[in-house]
Amino acid sequence: MAITIEKFCTGLEEFSFESEDITADLYELTDLLESEESISAVYDPIFSFLEKHPEANVLSLEPLVYLLERSYPEYIHKLIESLRSKPTAITVNLLARVLNMSVSEDNKSDYIEILQFIADDDGIDKLASQEAAEYFKHQNTEVS
Repeated sequence: MAITIEKFCTGLEEFSFESEDITADLYELTDLLESEESISAVYDPIFSFLEKHPEANVLSLEPLVYLLERSYPEYIHKLIESLRSKPTAITVNLLARVLNMSVSEDNKSDYIEILQFIADDDGIDKLASQEAAEYFKHQNTEVS
């Protein structure tokens, strides 16, 4: 099991966006963890990867999203840490997906506050800020 996680982490570190099919290559990596009961050991490497590649196409990274969502809600604390340290469009998108799940009102309120902070902060990645503003607006429209 540890060998599989190590192989995944190494593959993620060495991942090249020069590939003709990024999504297929990421599915190949995430498939390594198919039989793992717990993937908590890969949360940090995944969020580090997402933070290092803020320009990556959100859709091409869906294998990583699906992998994380497989362990909902265990990865949420790492998602929040990532959003507080270096938000990207994909991590903002992940938070929006969480908001579409059943979450407590307290957590929902906290998550919407995070979106607002990211949307309002000029020092944050522009695409992440734009995504956060859109999701924040959507959440406030739902509440009204």
